[in-house]
Amino acid sequence: MIAVQNLTKVFDGQAVVNDVSFSIQKGQTLVLLGTSGSGKTTTLKMLNRLIEKDGGTILIENQPVEEFRPHLLRRKIGYVIQQVGLFPHYSIAENIGMVPALLQWDKTRIDRRVMELLDLVGLPHQLKDRRPVQLSGGQQQRVGIARALAADPAIILMDEPFGALDPITRREIRSEFKTLAKSMDKTVVLVTHDVQEAFELADHVCLMDHGKVQQIGSVEDLLFSPANNFVEQFFAADYMELELLTAKLADLVPHLPPANGQADQAFSLPAKMSIKEAMEHNRSQEVTVEFEGTHYFIPKGGLLQLFYANYKPQPR
Repeated sequence: MIAVQNLTKVFDGQAVVNDVSFSIQKGQTLVLLGTSGSGKTTTLKMLNRLIEKDGGTILIENQPVEEFRPHLLRRKIGYVIQQVGLFPHYSIAENIGMVPALLQWDKTRIDRRVMELLDLVGLPHQLKDRRPVQLSGGQQQRVGIARALAADPAIILMDEPFGALDPITRREIRSEFKTLAKSMDKTVVLVTHDVQEAFELADHVCLMDHGKVQQIGSVEDLLFSPANNFVEQFFAADYMELELLTAKLADLVPHLPPANGQADQAFSLPAKMSIKEAMEHNRSQEVTVEFEGTHYFIPKGGLLQLFYANYKPQPR
């Protein structure tokens, strides 16, 4: 879907993006992660030509971005930013339907699409006639996501989309967005400096520093097989938390007893669930893990002890 080769951008004689290369397959989420000034937002904005590159190539579905007029390119790529960017004097319905209107969809089709998207992002239909200022920050962010999805683009770019939200709302919306993106087979490029957010959402992470790529790979690759000292130190402070996010219940199955008669009483969890998410269920109740047709038992509050006694991290 997206292929970037030797991408470069220079500001005031300094390369803020320096020889960056990566590719993204259809339906994958790539997270551009790094400290402030690492070049991740500049890289993102070059994909839809909000910033023009100085060197290298960008292909969107095998077509160079220069072959698109910038405004037409942006209409076919969804874009979500932290400040949401909703037009304050437009209604919620008008904000969501803006790109379809530019694409000259008829009014009936636009109205139907607005209602579909309100349902999709979990907003009641009665909000459609309100102005953005009448919505909470979390509701505005949902509208921003709906607007990005309005014309059903294959690609969505997201620049720190959840950073302005409170922790509870942020966690809820990014979990919902991950499910949405996968169910709709969207290709996503997301910029963040939040390590846990990156690990929750990414199929692959591109870790950048001073305009250069330090490592690209799965979250397991970066956490358990860092390419250099910068990568290792970047994750060091959050290592234990990231380990719980990265490890799955399936990794513990060889060390769990069969549930037998306990399966009926315990709460069943899928084997692909992260250890961290499973701990929230196991804290107050017995749980079972369903794996290849068999249920395995974990006593109430016993998951963390089992994890540290048996888990051996393996890059995937």
